[in-house]
Amino acid sequence: MKYTRLPGKKAGFYRRWTLWIGEDHLLSVESNIYSEHYKRFHFKDIQAFIVRRTVHGLITNIILTILACLSAFVVVMYMPKQISIPAILTWAVLPCGILVMLLINLVKGATCTCHVKMPLTVHELPSLWRIKHVDRMLAQIRPRVEAVQGRLSVDKIQATTALTAPGPLNSIPSFFPREEILEYGGGAHWFLFGLLIVEAGLTLLRYEHGSLALTLVNMASGIALFVLIIIALRKQKARAVPSLAKTMTRAALAVCTAGYLLSYVYASFLLVKSRNMKLFDNEWAMVSALAEVERSADPFLSKVDVAYAAATLLCGVTGLLAMAFNRQPHVKRTG
Repeated sequence: MKYTRLPGKKAGFYRRWTLWIGEDHLLSVESNIYSEHYKRFHFKDIQAFIVRRTVHGLITNIILTILACLSAFVVVMYMPKQISIPAILTWAVLPCGILVMLLINLVKGATCTCHVKMPLTVHELPSLWRIKHVDRMLAQIRPRVEAVQGRLSVDKIQATTALTAPGPLNSIPSFFPREEILEYGGGAHWFLFGLLIVEAGLTLLRYEHGSLALTLVNMASGIALFVLIIIALRKQKARAVPSLAKTMTRAALAVCTAGYLLSYVYASFLLVKSRNMKLFDNEWAMVSALAEVERSADPFLSKVDVAYAAATLLCGVTGLLAMAFNRQPHVKRTG
């Protein structure tokens, strides 16, 4: 019998799982160094595929994003000013390597678990641990399953639901949420990612030409950023936005929090170090004093500003690209 390998593969320390399609069945193969185990699922017995999204991909993205930001910050902080091109490339190996791993994981898409329901039991298909692999697998086997079992019409589905449901659908308690497809243009996310790019420009401008006006504008931009981040996080919790845009929204929260804490805490430390306690008589005097701090002359503040501007620019551009090239209908849960 001729077999064709289906999308998806999962590899462990010494085991590997793959899925193959034959003439009338699926074949799940678990192989290790010295043996192979097979499970056959005939098309006539397959009742359903159960797919549940997991957070493993999201956790991996968050960890890689944090590692990339930390490594980039270390490079900016400790890389000598007088340095050659080969040395720059050497310093950039670690953050660039982590960034490549992050992009690869983002391209592969969301993670999931997939089970196939048979008449007597439910079996896990470990090789199908990415949602896009499940979609491609279903597109290949759906015609063969329908050829054996026939195609279930909408009327039959409604009749079966009416026979098996405990009562009318409207009588189901509200703790069983239903999903309603809504059009969502992603306004909060568009504004957020655009403002992140503006924030990067304002940070660099304040770094070169510090003034009270720029400090006030930068503070207002920071407040608006945090408000938009909160709104975007709330929106994406109730709606299905592109996964990359979700990741960049969370990354923006981490970057803005770390950037403002490092920047203003250290600037306040410089004011305290000056021992001019009159600066703390009122908030306006303190803001004016912060505006007069020469950020470009201080090594720590200058590196923080450059790293913060680069991180916000990366989040903004990546988020805009994700929203532009991965538009899709969005889902809102309603009780």
